[in-house]
Amino acid sequence: MALTAFHCGLEPDGHADMAWHINDFGFEMTLSSYVPRMIKQGIGRLTAGLLADLPVQLADIRAFAIHPGGRKILESIEQALGLTTHDNRFAYQVLRNYGNMSSATVLFVMRELLRTLTPADTGAPVLSFAFGPGLTLEAMLLTVAWGAELPLEIQRNAEQLENAAILPA
Repeated sequence: MALTAFHCGLEPDGHADMAWHINDFGFEMTLSSYVPRMIKQGIGRLTAGLLADLPVQLADIRAFAIHPGGRKILESIEQALGLTTHDNRFAYQVLRNYGNMSSATVLFVMRELLRTLTPADTGAPVLSFAFGPGLTLEAMLLTVAWGAELPLEIQRNAEQLENAAILPA
């Protein structure tokens, strides 16, 4: 898969509802029951921000790799974006088999999605979401890239991302 676009959002009211704390026994995570509601409120804006300048609409996307922070989080996203449990099947599969493993969990979801792709899926958009402390909301639009050839538009987007990542000295 090739990265087409990335967008980050923040729900600052959730800074205490999803947080990591370091104590004598390592990292301890706070995850309140309000997180699904906050994600539901912000996921539409996040998606709109991601897709705003792209020739892709949410209705064009048939593949999803969503971080399964919990069943209620997945259900909130489905309700907000009009997705089905089938659209979200890879997230549910990973949640059922492994649970929420923090940041790495979305990579397990992508792995399950990748196992189902074929060369016929080349060029298909994949929407991915992840969430973190603060409450941060991250969105990626990926494109299925089978083999070495990437569409010119993806190559241009990748170059823009590389140039944007270079910080002045």
